[in-house]
Amino acid sequence: IAQSHIPDSELKPAPKIFKEDCLIDWSMKGERIVNFVRGLAPYPAAWSILKRGEEELSVKIFKARFEEKAHSAAVGTIYTDNKTYIKVACQEGLVAIEELQVAGKKRMAVRDLLLGLTLNNSDHFKLK
Repeated sequence: IAQSHIPDSELKPAPKIFKEDCLIDWSMKGERIVNFVRGLAPYPAAWSILKRGEEELSVKIFKARFEEKAHSAAVGTIYTDNKTYIKVACQEGLVAIEELQVAGKKRMAVRDLLLGLTLNNSDHFKLK
C-alpha cells in the first residue's frame, strides 16, 4: 500500500544488521525470543553460543516455539531427552528449538542433530 502521506524527505533506510545484533539474549521473555528467531530466519539467522564444558559451539537457530511453563532453572539451561527435543529456560517458560545449525554442520531438525550430538546436564546456552 502506497504511503503517500509521508514526505520523501522524512524517509530513511533501515539500519544495517550486524552479527552482534542477531545474538539471542536468553534473559528476554520467551515470546520475544521466538519472534526474534522468526524475524531473522532464514538470513541472517538468530544465533547463540552453546557451552559444552570447555568447548563453545556457535549455533544458528531457525525455528522455535514458546512453552509457558514454570521452572526454577537458570536462564539458558538446557532440557533435553537427547532423542527428540531441546528446550532452553528463559523468562516465563521454555523455548523449544525445532530447527538449528551447529557451526560446521548443515541445517537440521533437532531430532536429527541429537542422533549425533549428546548434551549433558551441565551444557547450557551462554547469556548475551
